[in-house]
Amino acid sequence: MTDSIVTSSLSDIEEFLIKNKQIVLKPLNKCFGSGVMYLYEGDPNTHTIINTVTNNETTLAMVQKYIPEVTKGDNRVLTLGDKILPYSVKKLPGKDDFKFNNHSDSFVVKSDLTKEQLEYFTPVAQKLNSMGIEMAGLDVINQQIIEINVTSPCYFIKEINNAYNTHIEKELGNYLLTHCLLSL
Repeated sequence: MTDSIVTSSLSDIEEFLIKNKQIVLKPLNKCFGSGVMYLYEGDPNTHTIINTVTNNETTLAMVQKYIPEVTKGDNRVLTLGDKILPYSVKKLPGKDDFKFNNHSDSFVVKSDLTKEQLEYFTPVAQKLNSMGIEMAGLDVINQQIIEINVTSPCYFIKEINNAYNTHIEKELGNYLLTHCLLSL
């Protein structure tokens, strides 16, 4: 995982910025890039951006070292039980943004996982599954996890079905019926 902290403290975020030179601030209660801000050391809007994202130090935010390759998109890797599904999509940034934040099919493309990637992320799926998290969406840039989406894993079902000519909802439904509902 990329260097990250979760905090609402202005001074902690400023210290993290000094250490990393470029950072991203992410609200924990939004999705699809909403409210995500880029900040660089020396930015004249530093306090304004931090105070906006943290609601004046009252709301926690994920603060991460900026990964420049984000401008090429991030991959959504899917966990189901203790395995990684073989389907992945890349979420592309908009023309005037560094991150994915557009709810349009033209910003989501097929992105095949390699055998090495499947093996690399399987321990994450196994750990999540052991914690009772049956389904998750990992956002990945350069083999680094930038987010683990648990409460809303967003499987991009329509986009995956179109890209892979599959019906991923059947696999998800079968898993839920055989692994989750039967254990109730």
